[in-house]
Amino acid sequence: MLNVFEDCSSLTSITIPESVTSIGNSAFYGTAWYDNQPDGIVYVGKVLYKYKGTMPANTSIEIKEGTVSISPYAFEDCSSLTSITIPESVTSIGYDAFKGCSSLTSITIPESVTSIGSSAFYGCSSLR
Repeated sequence: MLNVFEDCSSLTSITIPESVTSIGNSAFYGTAWYDNQPDGIVYVGKVLYKYKGTMPANTSIEIKEGTVSISPYAFEDCSSLTSITIPESVTSIGYDAFKGCSSLTSITIPESVTSIGSSAFYGCSSLR
């Protein structure tokens, strides 16, 4: 379900059950709900859905405990992201999740992560 609510402009609220462990990358684009979310990390239930807005220079992020997955394209082209810490609660990282994060030098991936999507770190030229 990649684009399940995309362009449903009148969608103003959502309730996602805790059993949901993944959300498609464009599921909420074009909805009033997404447009009304503050800039920064947007969570949908226990899923880290997307980083919204322009990321400040030299940003370090610690994902909140209880998050179960990182959606595809969640941090795409966040070239100011330098480090990220993922909690033990996360089990999957979506495809292209960090694509184009060219300043990313440090990432802590816990043993709980059992699935990393294709090209999750494509273009992360500063990662060693």
